[in-house]
Amino acid sequence: MPFDYALKAKPITNYSSKDKSISVIIPIVLKDFFNLPEYDRMQKFCNDSIYAVNLVGEKMKKKKLDIDFDKLLLDLEKCNNDFLTLKQNNNSKIWDMI
Repeated sequence: MPFDYALKAKPITNYSSKDKSISVIIPIVLKDFFNLPEYDRMQKFCNDSIYAVNLVGEKMKKKKLDIDFDKLLLDLEKCNNDFLTLKQNNNSKIWDMI
């Protein structure tokens, strides 16, 4: 499910070397989000998380940090796919633990 909205003017902050942090704004339109079925909400959240990590990775390329964003994205995508597969297959035991 691709992004169906445009991020606001400044979706990502500059890296703070003092705090060693960076943040990404993921806007959620509550009415639209909570009108989605539960699985679609989870799928949207997972996709938005991957998009946010991509934004950070692109911005941080110039900083030459010791982070393999490609591997991080692959791990996040696998985790999200596993999670969504469990939900889609109605594996309620695992789903209830989350």
